[in-house]
Amino acid sequence: SGAKTASSSSNKIGESRSKGSKKNTSSTTTTSSIGSQEAAADRKLLRQYYDFCHKEVAVLCNHLRTTPKSFDKSVSRLKERLKSQKWWLQMLEIERNEALCHETTPRATRRNRKNEPAVKKARRLETIDMAILKQRNAIYTLERQIDFRKQSKEIALGTSRTNYIDPRITVAWGKRNDVP
Repeated sequence: SGAKTASSSSNKIGESRSKGSKKNTSSTTTTSSIGSQEAAADRKLLRQYYDFCHKEVAVLCNHLRTTPKSFDKSVSRLKERLKSQKWWLQMLEIERNEALCHETTPRATRRNRKNEPAVKKARRLETIDMAILKQRNAIYTLERQIDFRKQSKEIALGTSRTNYIDPRITVAWGKRNDVP
């Protein structure tokens, strides 16, 4: 049954990966910055997958501990951070909608006769879109962190890491998958 749980959980991680690393289809966003953010998101997902597998091994080896006294306090702090991040995301989305709605009348300057307000608006929208993308990534990471902490509150992860896993294997896996 342990193999069943690991395979179903890895499917969940794969599903969350496809949900969490959506591309921003805005035409104003640069592709190079999206690519680098997706690469960073992939590294985070690999790290989460490694931690999840490590947790499953600790469960199979029956490495248990008592729930820490500060567990509820730390989870509530993470939830407060998550609430704050979601609030900031809402503010950014409102700002983006306002930037889209407030059409400025194009004025041609005497020097270059270009439509400067439209260019400034596009740059502002690009900046807001990038901030929204970063905020969504931060929210996704915090949600995963809260879930992992709740799932592993009674599991002693350090026991199997220090006693059973060869550090050379972990380092080789991290280098091969570009995970810090």
